[in-house]
Amino acid sequence: MKNAWGVWMVALALGVFAAGCGGPEEKSSDGDTIKVGLFTSLTGDSANWGQATKEAVTLAIDEANAAGGVLGKKLELLIEDDMSTPERSKTVSEKLVNEFGVVALLGEVASGNTKMGAEVAQKAGIPLISSASTRVDLAEIGPSFNRVCYTDDFQGAACARFALDRGWKNIALLIDRKNPYAEGLADSFRAYAKRKGANIVIEQYYQRGDAEFQSQLVKIKTANPQVVFLPGYHTEVVAIIRQARSIGLDVPFLGGDGWDNPELFQNAGKAIVGCFFSDHFTPDDPRPEAQAFVKAYQAKYGRRPEAIAALGYDSALVLIDAIKRAGTTEPEALKKAIRDTEGFRGATGVISIDDKGNARKPIVMIEIQPDGAFKAIQSVEWFDPTE
Repeated sequence: MKNAWGVWMVALALGVFAAGCGGPEEKSSDGDTIKVGLFTSLTGDSANWGQATKEAVTLAIDEANAAGGVLGKKLELLIEDDMSTPERSKTVSEKLVNEFGVVALLGEVASGNTKMGAEVAQKAGIPLISSASTRVDLAEIGPSFNRVCYTDDFQGAACARFALDRGWKNIALLIDRKNPYAEGLADSFRAYAKRKGANIVIEQYYQRGDAEFQSQLVKIKTANPQVVFLPGYHTEVVAIIRQARSIGLDVPFLGGDGWDNPELFQNAGKAIVGCFFSDHFTPDDPRPEAQAFVKAYQAKYGRRPEAIAALGYDSALVLIDAIKRAGTTEPEALKKAIRDTEGFRGATGVISIDDKGNARKPIVMIEIQPDGAFKAIQSVEWFDPTE
C-alpha cells in the first residue's frame, strides 16, 4: 500500500483511472475527457486473461493520448474488476454506465461475462466491443454489441478444415458439457467435418472442474481416432492430455483459443508437444501493425504479449478509430461507425465488422513445440462456416 500514491499519480498523468481500486473521486466530468469503461477479470478464475486485457487496453489509450487524444480531448479509461463472474459483470457495467457516464464499454473475454455487460450497454443505448468473447449468440443482444474476435462457428469449422487438410478423417470429440463455448465449438466442428466426409468415431463428455478422465479416454482409445478435438479451457486440458498419454492414447489433440495460456506447457510438459490449437494472434506475425504492438507491449510490460492482450489492444483501437470517423461520441453515430469498420489493420489482423457486430478476420493455427513455444504454422482466412 505504501506505493498507492505513486500509482495514483501515474494513472492521472496517463489519463487512466482504475475505478475498481475504489477511489472516491471517479466522477470526473470536466468535459475535457472522453470516458471509456473497461470491465474485466482482475481477480477470480480468469484473472490472467483480465490482467492482460487491462494492460493492452491501457497501452492503446496511452498511445492515443500521447498522440493528441481524440476529437480534441483526452481519453479517460475507467476500469472495473468483474471478479470473473457474470453477476459482477452486470453490476460493474451498470456502475460504469450509470455512475461514470462512459460513452462505450470494452470487455470481456468470457462470453458469459460479456453477455451481462452487453445487455447493460444495449439497455443504455451505448456501444460495447468485446475483445475475445467468441460465442455466436451474443450477436443476438442487439446493435450495441460488437467484437474484434472471430466467432465459434468459424473457429470450429476452421479447426475441422485444419484436421481434414492434415489427412485426419477419423476424429474423436471430448467436450465440456457445462461450457457453452466448448459445445459451440464442437457443434460447428462436427457439422463442418461431417459435411466434408470425416467420421466422428466417438463423442465423450466431461464437466469443468473434473479431475478424472480415464473412463472417457479409454473409450476414445478403443475407437482408434487419428485426432481428438478437445474444445475446452486450458484448466482441464492439461490433466486430460497427461492422463491420455498415461494409457497410451498418443494421437494429437486439437483445441480452440481456450487453450491459450502460458501455463499449458509448464503444467503438461512433453505430453502436449505436437498438439494444436486455434488462436487469434502470434507475436511472430511479421505485419507492421503486429510488430509495433509487440514492441510497445514489451517496452511497457517487459514480456511478449499473448493473444488475449492483442485482442484487448484491438478492441480499444477499433473504438478509437470509430470515434474519430464518427466525429462525435453520440451513441447512435458511434454505434454506426463501429459497425461500418472495414479493413481496419489491427494487431491481430485485418478487421471488418459485419451487420451483426461480428469480426471477419483470419485464424491462426498453433503447434506446441518441444521447448514449450507456441509456433504459428498456418493462417486460415475467413470463410463461410456453413459452406
